Amino acid sequence: MATKSPGTGRNLDSPQASALLLQPYCIFNVVPVSVMNAKPPAVSQSDNPNLIPPSGPNWRLIGAAIVALAIIGSIVSIPLYERWQTEKAAHIERGKQFGALYPIEINGQPYELELGWGRKNLIILTEPLLPTDTQITVSGDFGTETLAWNEEYKIFGPSQLPVDPAAHHKVTVTIKDADGNLLWKGKRWAWGIVSEHHHH
Repeated sequence: MATKSPGTGRNLDSPQASALLLQPYCIFNVVPVSVMNAKPPAVSQSDNPNLIPPSGPNWRLIGAAIVALAIIGSIVSIPLYERWQTEKAAHIERGKQFGALYPIEINGQPYELELGWGRKNLIILTEPLLPTDTQITVSGDFGTETLAWNEEYKIFGPSQLPVDPAAHHKVTVTIKDADGNLLWKGKRWAWGIVSEHHHH
C-alpha cells in the first residue's frame, strides 16, 4: 500500500516524491560560522610596494663627464695651438735680428719695436733709436730681465737669461726713461725662428 503525505495526499513512494525529499530544506546558502568569524589574512611587509624616493642629478657622474671632456679638449687643442703658432711665426714680418716687428708709440712719436734674437738670447731694437739710458725690461716664461744698452750693435741686450729661439714666447715689454717714468708697456709675441720648409 502506498504511503501518502498528510495534508497533501501525495504518494510518498513515487520517484517524484523521493526527489523532493532529497532537496535541501532552505533555498539560501548557509555560510559556516567558522568562516564568518575568520580574520582576514595578515599583510606581510613584503606585500607592500617598495617606493623609491626621487633622486636628484648624479653630480659625481656629471663631474666625471666634465673632467673627461676637458682632458679630451686639451689633448685636441694642444696640436691645434702649436700649428697656429707655427703658421703665425712663418708669416710675420721680421727685422734685422730675425725678430717680429711691432709698431708702437712713445710720447706721441711712432716707433718700430723688434723682438729679435742673438743666438739663444733675446734682443730689443727700436727704429728710431731710443736714448741709450732707456730702461727696457722683458718678462716671460724665461723670467724677468732688464736689458742693457749694447753700444757695439746699437741694441738693448742680448739677455743674460737663455731664451729658446726655436720656441714662441709671450713677452711683456716695459720701457721707462732714465728717471723711471713709464713710457710704454705691452705684451707681444717673440716669435721663434722657424725652419724654411714652413714658409710658403
